[in-house]
Amino acid sequence: ENLEFCKNALIKAEYDVTTCTKGETAIKLYEKSPFDLILLDLFMPDIDGLQMLVKLGDKFQNYCAITMSNVDKYPAEFKRLFYSTKMIGASEVIEKPFTEKQLVDLVKEVLTKHMGLQNKPSK
Repeated sequence: ENLEFCKNALIKAEYDVTTCTKGETAIKLYEKSPFDLILLDLFMPDIDGLQMLVKLGDKFQNYCAITMSNVDKYPAEFKRLFYSTKMIGASEVIEKPFTEKQLVDLVKEVLTKHMGLQNKPSK
């Protein structure tokens, strides 16, 4: 349900979208052809979002990811953990539920910032 919502919102905003329901499969797809952005939930069937961020960080230097979750369903400690994903590699976070506009605006903001950083000349 959330996967389709995100996919449809981003396609409507004219982004190319590849979906995957398992973290390990997503990492393999990324290895073959890196995506501009990874949108991931903290809860996935095989590995959770935290494990995926760590694995991405171990293998790739310049990946770009947004983590999402419904933090209000869990204790306050979970909300702190969710926001700490920015310290281990997430470019940004978004709390569910969110609107199509909120998602698309955040994706645009994160990609603009990420692409700008990648295009800066190295010293």
